[in-house]
Amino acid sequence: MKALAGEKFTELSEIGNVIGLKIGLSLGDRDGENTNINNADIIVCTSEKFDSLMRNKPELMEGLSIIIADEVHLIHDYSRGPTMEINLTRFLYSNSNVQIIALSATVGNSENLAKWLRAKLIVSSWRPVTLEQSTLANIDLEPRKRISNSKETSKLPPPRTLKGPASQPMIAALEDSLEQNIQSLIFVSTRRSAQSLARKLSERVRKKWTRENNERLKELESLKKEISLLGDDSSISDSLESTILGGVVFHHAGLNSKQRKFIEEAFRNKKILCIVATPTLASGVNLPARRVIIRDLKRYENGMSRWLSVMEVQQMLGRAGRPRYDSIGEAWLHCKGERSFENADEISERFIHGNPEDVTSKLASENALRIHILAMVSTGRINTRYSISKFFKNTFLGHSQPVKMLEERIEQWIQWLSENELITRLGCNNELYDSIPIEITMDENESWNDEVPTWINIAKGSEGISFENNPKSVSKAPKSLGFNLASNWEQDIIEPKTSEPLVMTYEASEFGRLVNRMYLDPTSGLLLRDGLRRAVRRVYRNEENLPLTDEGLLYLISSTDDFMNFWWKDSEYEILLEKASIIENELLNKKELEDIHLSRIKSTRVLSDWIEEFEHRELEKRHNVMPGDLRTRIELAEWLLFSAKQILYYDKKFDETYSNSKSIVMEKMENLRKRIRYGCKKELLNLVTLPNIGRKRARDLVNFGLQTPKDILKLTSKDKNKLLSLPGWGPKLLEKLTQRIKKDFAIIEVDEKRPDDEPLPGEK
Repeated sequence: MKALAGEKFTELSEIGNVIGLKIGLSLGDRDGENTNINNADIIVCTSEKFDSLMRNKPELMEGLSIIIADEVHLIHDYSRGPTMEINLTRFLYSNSNVQIIALSATVGNSENLAKWLRAKLIVSSWRPVTLEQSTLANIDLEPRKRISNSKETSKLPPPRTLKGPASQPMIAALEDSLEQNIQSLIFVSTRRSAQSLARKLSERVRKKWTRENNERLKELESLKKEISLLGDDSSISDSLESTILGGVVFHHAGLNSKQRKFIEEAFRNKKILCIVATPTLASGVNLPARRVIIRDLKRYENGMSRWLSVMEVQQMLGRAGRPRYDSIGEAWLHCKGERSFENADEISERFIHGNPEDVTSKLASENALRIHILAMVSTGRINTRYSISKFFKNTFLGHSQPVKMLEERIEQWIQWLSENELITRLGCNNELYDSIPIEITMDENESWNDEVPTWINIAKGSEGISFENNPKSVSKAPKSLGFNLASNWEQDIIEPKTSEPLVMTYEASEFGRLVNRMYLDPTSGLLLRDGLRRAVRRVYRNEENLPLTDEGLLYLISSTDDFMNFWWKDSEYEILLEKASIIENELLNKKELEDIHLSRIKSTRVLSDWIEEFEHRELEKRHNVMPGDLRTRIELAEWLLFSAKQILYYDKKFDETYSNSKSIVMEKMENLRKRIRYGCKKELLNLVTLPNIGRKRARDLVNFGLQTPKDILKLTSKDKNKLLSLPGWGPKLLEKLTQRIKKDFAIIEVDEKRPDDEPLPGEK
């Protein structure tokens, strides 16, 4: 996670300053997300950024000696796992002496993972802070297990019943925490539950402390004022400000990043009593607490209620106990229902005494294969059919599963990449024949006495069939005979049957290299290229019934596999259908199934309202969209629009006769990208990029009749005073702004000449 990487960078920088090591940070392409990576001794980065560095800056990797892969169980994750697996395989496949250290607390098949990594498995039950795991059946607490660094603390305490209402176990748990003056993390399954429970607990604390005239209420009033400055005029910000008054807050991805960071820091500084969070917090920043309670052990997905995975629960339980602060951490599993005592035993066996699930590779998914095959060919290091097969044999997928099905998929995506002009075939490199080993695994109960299989000798006697001993003389013939013993069916196949020769070589096209450099899914690259070609044709023909609009471009990027669409609700169905019919002629790509189509329409509507300067509160009301979710889509949209512009720029299809139309489309996309970034209309673009001037302040300037930065220098004293009277403006801000404009435009102030400054005749 980016947040965890940033935290680790800060921690390592403190150590590095003492021992003389330079620490670098690489998270993305935005300002502040890359620090000192060119001459660092240690680079902290996410898996995705590490993958990008290896693709685009391979020289940085030349001096690499150690890779520490934290949370290696993420290989199990569909979205992020394949990238981590490919990263590690690159070094397993190469002849480098890089040492790999993989870390995880929740891997069921650690022996298998260690075997794949050719690593020594180190298993330790030691924990810096003793962890006591218990079940909470209504308000009856029963300790079940202790994990510690000392045998003396292994004895379990007796069960006990919490004080408080039996019908409200979370209130009883919080009051128990208040009595012991400790902090709590409570995990629930949904955002709505997090906000609802936080509100309920906060009200309870406020009433209690108001009766007691507790001084901490004044501190919480101060916290409310601080967090209100980080809000974005939305109802979710209102809820957060309200709950913090009781020392309890909620935490989920719907909050903006500033709010989440504020909550985390306030919790670390013990200003907040309790955080009610969704499970995403368990995989984010390092935020431990003395007590962790998992209220919801089931999640509703795919139409039914399912147990959480043991891996996920143990990740949450592991948040209990703060090194250097606590001598013990308490982790409670809440058992619901009328049969809560019976359920408690089952829950204990499943989650406390049970083992985490086996980590399995997710590399066989279609998007992972096409992305990483293109990346291999683009870098030029793995560019033959045989080397691609050999590479995937070294992956965790190749290590743990039969290769036959994988080989068929590799073949399928090589064909697809070639057909869509992302890679090209250079032909067979016959010099590679001798370097491809012949390896046929024999079962000890089977043998062929002849040097060649019997079926070949029989075939040689048939009319019209001949066998050439020298494979080099066979034009473009694969070395593999494509035949394996039945006993090898469940074993790794070193030379799988393919429809292309193993010595076939490939090269990425210019378009393929660009898609790889932009870190796009190849399907996204193709969709954007085809859609933008239609856009150029529309501009050139200038037909009224086929216009090029911002909404058409927004629908195009929301149709890519790299975008994360908003899902619509039944209550939105009619209005989305109406909107879809209105902009049907503006679409630059074909519609999909109705569910997907309407999700894209909703995303287009949200982004359109954002660039029309709708406030967060209005967006929340109109589309039920939270600020954190909107920010995620804004960043994706900005990246995809930038990538789309690059794709059109390098597309030579319109470089001559239609270059003017191409330029118009590119300019429109660049303006749209900036509008998405700042959430403003086109008229604000000249002003919104100035430092500390967001869309609100830019709108204030336009309302004063200012259109360009230079116009700000022409403000009269009266106008300046009017401007400073508006919310969000101050003398220091205005002074810094004018100085920056003068610097940017190289404006030198010259004092106006006065008549009484003119020297008299003969004056010295």
